[in-house]
Amino acid sequence: MMGHFRQMLAIISLLVATSLYSAPKPQECTRGCLVKIEGVRSEYSPELHTSVSIFNESSQDLDINVALEGLESGSWMEIAGSVSDGSQAFSKMLRLTPIKAESSLAFVFNPCETSILVNTGDSLRRSDHPCTRSIKKGAPTSLRLRVDVYKRHQGRVIQRVRSKEFRLSAGN
Repeated sequence: MMGHFRQMLAIISLLVATSLYSAPKPQECTRGCLVKIEGVRSEYSPELHTSVSIFNESSQDLDINVALEGLESGSWMEIAGSVSDGSQAFSKMLRLTPIKAESSLAFVFNPCETSILVNTGDSLRRSDHPCTRSIKKGAPTSLRLRVDVYKRHQGRVIQRVRSKEFRLSAGN
């Protein structure tokens, strides 16, 4: 009887695990995207602040989050969980930003001021800011923005849109 119970428990566990992994993955968007990213430059220095806009090109209200990714050892990794709301850069739970149909979200952006890039030095923060000298070993070689698009109030990513790549520079 106990063996039968264990078998049933194993089958139920397998079914639950399968249903969790079979949820639809967000679409990696390159054409016909729900949002469009504008204003990202190819290079950023400490004195360069730009206005980045995320346009909702769809006819439905959406929720979004804008994250920062870096290319490290040939793989793209999330560096900051939210750059559209700097107070949430490293939060485990993100507050999504609503965008009404056919409108936009604009924010001032300078990756040279992103906390994790600024604090890439030693624990005493004696090393240089990544944009004040040549980019040091261990810093991402390339960066990009990633917009996670959610159906309004549904809490599930339906599409991911990425900006063109950009680099950090020492500036003037």
